[in-house]
Amino acid sequence: MIKGTKCDWRSTTTESKICASYNKSFSMEQQLETLMSGLFNLKAEDISDALTMKNVEGWDSLKHMELIVSLEHTFGLELTVDEIVSMQTLKDIKRILIAKAVG
Repeated sequence: MIKGTKCDWRSTTTESKICASYNKSFSMEQQLETLMSGLFNLKAEDISDALTMKNVEGWDSLKHMELIVSLEHTFGLELTVDEIVSMQTLKDIKRILIAKAVG
């Protein structure tokens, strides 16, 4: 969720479209930082491309799916199974989002 907004993965379809449109005023990096810090209780200074499922406490399969749903709602896109499985690091997430023309 972007700080100061009500946009998160629990939003309705209409709210999701509004959030996706609203979120375009924030950079992909800002949105990812907010998502990662919120989902994994990380400080902004601890968020880097070096984050992986293996080195972030609590980034298990269930939390991974919560991250995926948050990404889809925040950026207004749908991820494929292959994309979801390949998102093992923050760097992977950025690469996939950029390929989908989010960045």
